[in-house]
Amino acid sequence: MKWLKGMAVVSAVVLLMIAAPVKADSIIATLDSISLSSPGVFDWKYDVNFYDSLNKIEVTLGPNGQQVHPDFFAVLDVDGLIGSTFSAVTGTWVESEPLLSPLPTTGLPVGEDNPAKKNVQWTYTAGPTIFGGSPATPTFLGTLHISSTLDKAMLGSCVGGYERIDDQLQANDNGTFVPIPTPAAIWAGLALMGLVAVRKATR
Repeated sequence: MKWLKGMAVVSAVVLLMIAAPVKADSIIATLDSISLSSPGVFDWKYDVNFYDSLNKIEVTLGPNGQQVHPDFFAVLDVDGLIGSTFSAVTGTWVESEPLLSPLPTTGLPVGEDNPAKKNVQWTYTAGPTIFGGSPATPTFLGTLHISSTLDKAMLGSCVGGYERIDDQLQANDNGTFVPIPTPAAIWAGLALMGLVAVRKATR
């Protein structure tokens, strides 16, 4: 069983996605599909693209041999998170599930990030420099799969950290769909519909 971009919850935010297109200067994970992978587990599939040929993703090591300002992307506030995999086209990427994005520590812009909810973050740790593509032909970084116990979607955030070709730090915050529990209002509506159906059946 497979469907695109969620359930009834999504319909309320589709217009927001149309009104706020993906920024041309960004790493963005775009939801491709949601499918039932096993009982009670849903596979959220994202295409991850990198925009703007003046941007780059690379591994920069400091004097101590440790990575300086690691380049990454993250889907924020993933409810029902079980885990994730990333099939990268280039290089080595390492997963983490921080409660907060690293962007605030660099002083760069960041969207809303609930410290009570885990993020899915993938950091570039080894490989050649990757350059962004044009808006029409972005650089495809790979396919992200997030496993969640939830199948309802709401507009959330995807953030990224990378550099310009002159080594200035860059960051982006774009909209993407993320799993959420069914809102109480919807449950109330479903309960009311059930009550009405029962009343009709007993008349």
